[in-house]
Amino acid sequence: MRQSVIFLLITGALTCAGTVLFGQSKSTPVSFPTYNQIKPAGGEIMDYVPSPGSGKIEYIKQKMVFNLFDYPAGTVTYIINGKPATNEKAAKEVVSKKGNYVTKVAINEPTEDGMITIYIDFTTDK
Repeated sequence: MRQSVIFLLITGALTCAGTVLFGQSKSTPVSFPTYNQIKPAGGEIMDYVPSPGSGKIEYIKQKMVFNLFDYPAGTVTYIINGKPATNEKAAKEVVSKKGNYVTKVAINEPTEDGMITIYIDFTTDK
């Protein structure tokens, strides 16, 4: 008799534990995340490139560092704001003067004799 009572108590306890652990009244399906769950933070930068023909012209402004004055002497002609200069030191002095900001740089391919033409346009701070 005592063993049957213990058996019933153990069986009842296991049955209750089984329904508590495994018995869910409703299954919850895994849903696809909503936009609000995956949207970027408010301060995050969003890049936008308009489709061709949209009428807007946008460009990316980049800061590039390169040395225009490392070419061997006598192989470069500098065109600074439309004025030619062959002296590398003088060209460097004009461009690097305080208040001058380079707006455009173009480097032509070397000619047959190895000469390179570098066009530099700059504006002055007023």
